[in-house]
Amino acid sequence: MTKAHEEIITFIASGTTSQSILAFAPSPEAKARVDGLIQKKRPIAFLPMKPASWRTTLSSNI
Repeated sequence: MTKAHEEIITFIASGTTSQSILAFAPSPEAKARVDGLIQKKRPIAFLPMKPASWRTTLSSNI
């Protein structure tokens, strides 16, 4: 399993341009790994949030 941070480090180390940074998208595996870690660390007091909804919220605010 690829760790999400390794994927980002590899991307940056390969040389980046402003266009490649804007176009960067983590792999489905990295997204799933981050989703799992967030779910694992989320306090029980909060209502569960669907991963797709926070991605949409983040994407629209960038």
